[in-house]
Amino acid sequence: MMDEDGDTIIADDLSIDGNENSTNNEITSAEAAERRYDKQRYRSWMSMLIISTFVCSVLIASVKFFAPGRFYSEEDTTTTYDIFGSGDNGMGDSANQRRLEDALDYLVTKEVSDVITLLPNNTMSPQYMAAIWISSIDQHRINIPKADGTSSKDEYPFLQRYSLAVLFLSTGGMSWIYRLNFLSGTHECAWFTVFRSDDLPPDQGYAMGAWCDKNPGTLTERDQDDNLWESAIVTDIHLLPNNNAVGRLPSELRHLRYLKTLRIYEQAFIVGEIPSGYGDLRNLQILDLEANQLGGPIPSSFKFLNKMTLLNLRRNRLTGISADAINQMDKLAALALDSNMIPGKLPEFNLPNLYGLTLSDNAFTGQIPISMAGLSNLEMLALDHNKLTGSLDILEGMTHLT
Repeated sequence: MMDEDGDTIIADDLSIDGNENSTNNEITSAEAAERRYDKQRYRSWMSMLIISTFVCSVLIASVKFFAPGRFYSEEDTTTTYDIFGSGDNGMGDSANQRRLEDALDYLVTKEVSDVITLLPNNTMSPQYMAAIWISSIDQHRINIPKADGTSSKDEYPFLQRYSLAVLFLSTGGMSWIYRLNFLSGTHECAWFTVFRSDDLPPDQGYAMGAWCDKNPGTLTERDQDDNLWESAIVTDIHLLPNNNAVGRLPSELRHLRYLKTLRIYEQAFIVGEIPSGYGDLRNLQILDLEANQLGGPIPSSFKFLNKMTLLNLRRNRLTGISADAINQMDKLAALALDSNMIPGKLPEFNLPNLYGLTLSDNAFTGQIPISMAGLSNLEMLALDHNKLTGSLDILEGMTHLT
């Protein structure tokens, strides 16, 4: 099922167990060595093609790899941001102390964050610092919801702002090259920076940060449009790649239940595991965490993400996958898991809408499962640089492979 140019399936390391009549399908190690360089370039190009097909629906899609020489912003990067050195919200110490107590009470009672991160002896945790900022420093002076549920209308606006503040602080935001307007006095829907390019007209650019289904602009005073301010919902997060982010993905993002797109990629110092709580993001359609240092298994809670169309986790250190969980994403069209450390047999996927699948550069062994032939819409498949054996005949009926 492979032509001389490798245009159908990339499988350099696949050996064939069969009779002598199957020599047309055999791929020797010598042939693999001769074609390795071309195939590596092809694999990377095709993987990016799959991903780009989906992200092009969003303004910033074409900036997959940020190049400072090509893209630029007017944001000041010469000053270091200090969360505790930016003044207070003007409400006075006693009022702010009560606001902090109410915030901590709500966060602990509602289990918004792990209680350990909110203890008085852990004041430098991202969660505790976010509580201090939102209650005592933030110029927005958002209403603090009551733990007893008597102020339910205040809950989601608070959760949204708090969760994004934790994201900023959990990933070393005070050391980001570009702060992307995070933790400013504006509404969190304006927590982004527009990057210009010489390839675009002067009035166009690429937004990096967080944005919403509604646009409150750069409002700094709540009473300018209170209804818009309180009802604007964050639907997209796209952090600037190679922005000196350091730390872990915070579980608090699970509270952003209207989130449709989450892109945090090309951050060499983002470590740890993907939080299982991200399975609560039931409206998520695109998850792009490529090229971080994420380890552990893909969370089984991903089975609840049945609106997902693109899942890109390539170029990490992931060590496990549940086909049962992935198979619940029946709208999934592109799945990129190459360049990880996933062992065992190839997963048996049952994804009728899948047209791109990259599993190369892992530790898969054994034969290609018969279920692979059921991926009838598959147009691109990459399996190279594993330890696979057996016949390629299973793929003969996959007529869409190009």
